[in-house]
Amino acid sequence: MRWVVAITLVIIVLFLILHKTNIAVEELDTFLVEDFIPPAKERLEFSPFNATLGKAKRIVYNRVPKCGSSAVESVLRHLAVLNGFTYYRSKLFRDPVISEADQLALAKKLASIPAPFIYDRHIHFVDLGKYWNVPPVYLNLVRDPIEQRVSAFYYRRTMLYNQNKPKGWLNMTFDECVAKGGLECTGPYAVSLGYICGQEPHCRYIGSDALKDAKRHIENDYAIVGITEDLEAFLFVLEKTIPHFFKGALDIYEPLKAGLLSKYRTKNRGTISEESREILSDILRDELEFYEFARQRFYKLLSGLQEYRMDGDLLLEASDKSAAYLAANVNASGFLVAPGAEEDLFFYYKLPMALFIAGKLREANRVLDHIKLTFMRRNGDFRTSKEVKTKSVSLNEYYPYSNGWIIMAAQRMERYDVVHPGMRYLLPYYSSGTFPTNGPPKERRRSTDIFTAAHFGMIALTMGDTRTALRAARIVLRVITRQPDLDHGFYLRLDRNKHITTEYDPNAANFHLIERRAPFQLYFMIGYPAVFLARLHLATGNDFYLYSSKFILDWAMTCDASMYTFHLSHKLALASSIVAKVTGEVKYKELSERISTFLMSVQNEDGTFLDPASNIPADVLEQTPEISVWLRIIDSMFY
Repeated sequence: MRWVVAITLVIIVLFLILHKTNIAVEELDTFLVEDFIPPAKERLEFSPFNATLGKAKRIVYNRVPKCGSSAVESVLRHLAVLNGFTYYRSKLFRDPVISEADQLALAKKLASIPAPFIYDRHIHFVDLGKYWNVPPVYLNLVRDPIEQRVSAFYYRRTMLYNQNKPKGWLNMTFDECVAKGGLECTGPYAVSLGYICGQEPHCRYIGSDALKDAKRHIENDYAIVGITEDLEAFLFVLEKTIPHFFKGALDIYEPLKAGLLSKYRTKNRGTISEESREILSDILRDELEFYEFARQRFYKLLSGLQEYRMDGDLLLEASDKSAAYLAANVNASGFLVAPGAEEDLFFYYKLPMALFIAGKLREANRVLDHIKLTFMRRNGDFRTSKEVKTKSVSLNEYYPYSNGWIIMAAQRMERYDVVHPGMRYLLPYYSSGTFPTNGPPKERRRSTDIFTAAHFGMIALTMGDTRTALRAARIVLRVITRQPDLDHGFYLRLDRNKHITTEYDPNAANFHLIERRAPFQLYFMIGYPAVFLARLHLATGNDFYLYSSKFILDWAMTCDASMYTFHLSHKLALASSIVAKVTGEVKYKELSERISTFLMSVQNEDGTFLDPASNIPADVLEQTPEISVWLRIIDSMFY
């Protein structure tokens, strides 16, 4: 019986102890890790090089809907395996605003996840600093509010659980919804603004209070808030600031990109009219202000990282590496023997300039000898054969472009045996007064474009022919000043009567228009005129040409964010480096550095540029010498 009494006494004592100390037990259950102790609170200042980020153990990504989170998820799943952290993606989608009790429960739950981890959930900002001594690192992505709302509108119509709704709802366009004043498209609910603002009631709706709190949180609590339109830049920043989580992010994303864009792009998405856009611009005024605030903060952070990355000789090293590859693949007879190379003018016309400017004089002269013997015709033109200029559609369209590259290189190399006949062939283009785009004036070709006029202007400057350069500038300025709708895009061509061409074959649209809001446009088409005008300013001292160059660059910076992460923006990088050198204006230096940094990021181990898995050999071998030249010149502007 004694043992029964003893056990009973022990149970009674334990009950009394536990009953007396139940708060402590609850607290012990709540604060499971050593730094999970109230009420102390430490606010962190974030910068690209803050040691706190490098030591981060816990990351919270409270993802905003329709802002690229599905693509980020795919990258994070790979990174978790590669870098050895736990990736926890919540399956809760419908409760972004939660009670105080649920916030505490969330804090408990996150404390139970072994560090390091990334927690990912559709939820408004929760201030875990109320519970943890050291708060987690917060990340997010935001998107142009109008585009986000349009995307969400059409996305809802693709969901299976909505397919039994009336056809009138399923088939409604966004413009129809706006015209009817539907809450789905014109309601005052906050999205990106709300997710960053937090859990307060006013964060659910667009307004000054939500805007104020969202700005405060983005400054004080978020390490990085990227923008969906520039996802690669977001991943680049993450790699550089939190490498133990994000090392390899860009390498993972690159081969997945095409598939992710196809998989997660909203199906059957319609367009939006300018009238609807104006209505939404008023309704979403605070959302738009917040987006611009976040965008500027992100690019300030990015420019700091890029400036750090470009310190030293990185541009020069990248250029040297590509030049070494090209030189090693030129044989004693001047043939390009790189894998994929063909005996076509397309593979050769940029080579002499790239080799010469890198100091590879022997190889440059060998290639120029080969061009002279193989491609130069009796009339001074350059053609792959008597029958065809080249296999390249674009090089045939911009017929004198390849001629100019060869002649300007030959002029620098003092190879007048190539310069003189080459210039004789081009004289009719000059004398026609129009600088025609796609063939000799004698073939009754009279239409021109801003890119070709700028190219002839650059040839003239190289030859010391300022008078012809000024004539070319008149064409360039005419195109700039006659633009009918810069909000929509930048038209590139003049017809034979020198009127802007706004009607053209849709299949050739990329040769006629840079669409401002469309991704991956041929940005070099406006980059080259900006280069020419900046160079003409240096030649003449006329500030109007500098102003016009800046006008082009300023407009380019309003284009889709893909402009910063597209290799065909290389001439914008060159132009902005020249303008930055002349004016000292930081925004142009930042533009050049952002594009240049991207160009370096797509350089392969062998020195070539562009991923060979997603680009044909012809494009790799044609773009590599040009990028090599521009990086070397940009380096000379800054260092």
